[in-house]
Amino acid sequence: MNDVTRIPTHVRQNSPAVTDEAREDRLMRRAAAGQRRAMDCLYRELSTALYNYLLRLLGNPEQADDALQVTFLNAWQGRASFRGRGARPWLFVIARNAAFRLRRRKPDVELVDGSAPAAGPADEHHAAELADRLDDALARLPADTREAIVLSRVSGLSLDEIAELLGTSNGAVRVRLARGLNRLKRELEL
Repeated sequence: MNDVTRIPTHVRQNSPAVTDEAREDRLMRRAAAGQRRAMDCLYRELSTALYNYLLRLLGNPEQADDALQVTFLNAWQGRASFRGRGARPWLFVIARNAAFRLRRRKPDVELVDGSAPAAGPADEHHAAELADRLDDALARLPADTREAIVLSRVSGLSLDEIAELLGTSNGAVRVRLARGLNRLKRELEL
């Protein structure tokens, strides 16, 4: 018997999220037409970015995984409401709503930022220490600023997509990002 623990695919992947918007939109249109295989492809392409976003919102891997499953279930069930463009921000809105519903159901859960994966330093100890410092600095940011940074830098959304998701203007997102990134830079002494 193999004693290797099964790790979900979205956790094992360390590549950046796919940013081919036209392909994602095409897959979502096919899924909206009832093609389950298209939704499976969309899951494979976007689950890593969505999982990382949810993990940073919820701070708990099991809850992030639950919210990810709810996200794709809700996307499948609500596929008729997809307008044909913007699959990525549409799915992020669904994910955000799933996280907030999960949080309301479990009031003892606080929205925090999870640990960021190490991105390059050979010294794992140094990388882990830097990730911890980044998590602490992110946690001290206002929630709206932290969310804008995570959506931009971790999830790879554009300014327009973030503005749409957060229900604010492109300019407001730019201000949140600039202020938040400057504060992080000062706190991390970069």
